[in-house]
Amino acid sequence: MKLFQEKIDASCKLTTPKTTKRNTINNPWITQGLINSIEKKARLYFDWKKTFTLQQPGGDPAKELLYKDFKRYLKSAIKLAKSRYYFNKFEKFKGNSKKTWEVINELRGKTTNQSKD
Repeated sequence: MKLFQEKIDASCKLTTPKTTKRNTINNPWITQGLINSIEKKARLYFDWKKTFTLQQPGGDPAKELLYKDFKRYLKSAIKLAKSRYYFNKFEKFKGNSKKTWEVINELRGKTTNQSKD
């Protein structure tokens, strides 16, 4: 019976969504457009890494430049999205000091677990 249950569990595995540092669950400012750009950055990186040979240990300089420029652009886009997200949150809770402090603590990474039994 135990073997049968193990086989059922293995074939009908219910998984929870994977959370990464780029998920919208953890980072609500990450939009679908930013996710697409992150995937494009990964493709550019792998395209550049494919050009590494014995003759060119650093790879193709043109592909390296393209990757690094896009990486800089993406980093600034993510920073801008994050600052806009929190700016809008602060504007939304402008007169409410309790909500404002909740946003500040969220920004600091301090979250409270309030569970009532």
